[in-house]
Amino acid sequence: MLVFAVYEVYSLGRSSKPKGLAITPSSVPSTIAPPKPEAKALYNQAIDLESQQAFTEAAAKFKASGEAGYGRGWYCFGLMAMEGNGIPKDYSAAASAFGNALSIGNDALRESMWKLAWLYEQGLGVGKDPDFSKQLRDYALSDGEQGQQGRFGDDDESREFLASLWEEGKTGHQDLIRAADMFGAARNHEKRLLLLAKAIAEGSDEQKSMALLRMARIYGNDNQGLKKDASKAFMYFQKAASYGDSEALLEVSHCYSIGNGTNKNEEEAFANLKAATECKNPSSMAWLDLGHSHQNGVGTSKDPIEAFRCFQRAEELAPGIGARERAVCFERGLGTAPDLVKAGQLYSLAYDGEAARSVLLRAMQDKKQGAALALAEANMQMGRYRSAETVLKDEVAKGDPEAMALAGLLKAGLVNGRRDDSEVTEPIETSVDAALPLLLSAAQQGQTRAALGLYELLKKQIGEDNKALRSRIERAIQSAASQGDLECQLAWMDALVLRADEQSLAKASALGESLKKQPTKLLAKAEYATAFADLGRAYLKAAEPSKARKWLQFGANLDDAEAWNGLAQMYSEGKAMPADPNRAAYCKLRAMFAIIRGESGC
Repeated sequence: MLVFAVYEVYSLGRSSKPKGLAITPSSVPSTIAPPKPEAKALYNQAIDLESQQAFTEAAAKFKASGEAGYGRGWYCFGLMAMEGNGIPKDYSAAASAFGNALSIGNDALRESMWKLAWLYEQGLGVGKDPDFSKQLRDYALSDGEQGQQGRFGDDDESREFLASLWEEGKTGHQDLIRAADMFGAARNHEKRLLLLAKAIAEGSDEQKSMALLRMARIYGNDNQGLKKDASKAFMYFQKAASYGDSEALLEVSHCYSIGNGTNKNEEEAFANLKAATECKNPSSMAWLDLGHSHQNGVGTSKDPIEAFRCFQRAEELAPGIGARERAVCFERGLGTAPDLVKAGQLYSLAYDGEAARSVLLRAMQDKKQGAALALAEANMQMGRYRSAETVLKDEVAKGDPEAMALAGLLKAGLVNGRRDDSEVTEPIETSVDAALPLLLSAAQQGQTRAALGLYELLKKQIGEDNKALRSRIERAIQSAASQGDLECQLAWMDALVLRADEQSLAKASALGESLKKQPTKLLAKAEYATAFADLGRAYLKAAEPSKARKWLQFGANLDDAEAWNGLAQMYSEGKAMPADPNRAAYCKLRAMFAIIRGESGC
């Protein structure tokens, strides 16, 4: 395990005066309170006092800035408490200050997590806990790597802090590329260029390739520290491509195809594009562009069969990509047998509702199997609920279980998959009473969508007093779960939790133990993975904190916001564990970021 050196206390500690305290509304949830107006002035006064070596007065101003809602104020006060600079050395006060910065959530988050990790690793001012230390450190680093503004805000000081960690190897190993990326994100272009030059001169072949690719992009853009120069960008793309980098080869192909930085040459564009698909880790976009070349005869002869194969390969690497291209192939019979239903489904996947409707109406006229259901789903996606209901009517009359499931969801108001920017142009009158027979019948015939719709109604629409109906719905969900569908199993687990009696919670726990064997990534993506947090909260309510902690911790491992909030409550109140406000603040922060991630679709 990485052990922090003593100099960690002193290094990477100070930042300049903040460049601005404005918080971008799109990247920070409304639950984050911006600093009070006086916070910036107090912080700047502290920086000035510190430069004059008036450390005691500076510490007081930093603390006041933190109390006014500026996280970096608390962070700097924590550093002074760690160092005994102007105030008595007090590791407990330092830990509390860093925890306060996390609870505010608006600045110095990475730095505070990193310093707090050091204190927990060493057991200074807090109980020694290497595991929690590693969790803090890993989370700070992983989110910094990804550069997600939605998690940490637009904070250049934090980015430079993280960049320095990677540059100096304080993360456990040196990574000049990551450091350069973070310096670039902080708009420190001079430092970024120096590190990229070092990686090109001294790095491994992979590092050289990555650095060269970044240099090419810098020359291809304005405001990146160097004057835009298409010919130099092309040169660097070529150098990166010489190491077999698929992305670089794709860029070289683009340069040749439009004559950017070099002479236009469609044959060279095709050759580099083909080479990009033959690399060890080919880009899905390379396969997509290669398909376009074969389809249109650019740089090579037209070959619709090969074009279709390329589009399929692109989809295998990145599901959903090239949906429109494949839809055109199925609609026109280019490189594959014509299939209007498949074409309509792919147009829907590409969010081209009008094209989907057009081909599916033709498929309906030709009485193609599955056309009606596909058309109904396309209409639902476009907010044309009345048209969808009309299309489904005949299929429901025939007893088609999938049609009944769709019609039931539509009638219950449980339609999903509609584009956020599309209006409901044809609303219908919803009715739970009308939806229930359709959903129950479809669920009994194995339609998992119907079973999940019933679960949603059980949670939100069916009253506790309607025991007979709730029992029927529960049996339908349980039957669907017995078929092995993960979402249905999670829904059944949560349905058991809703009962809240001791026996049902025990059954939910047994099912949960079985589901825990599923891959973590699969569970984390599941829509109803909140069942684990719900189980934990149910045990918390039942005054069984040990069981509550177990399930909340598992839910937190899936990055579920409710699970993190539950753990925060337990750490705040000291249930089944010593009270720890720093851990509580960290858990609340993770909950907030989990919500941001979910809202942004990450």
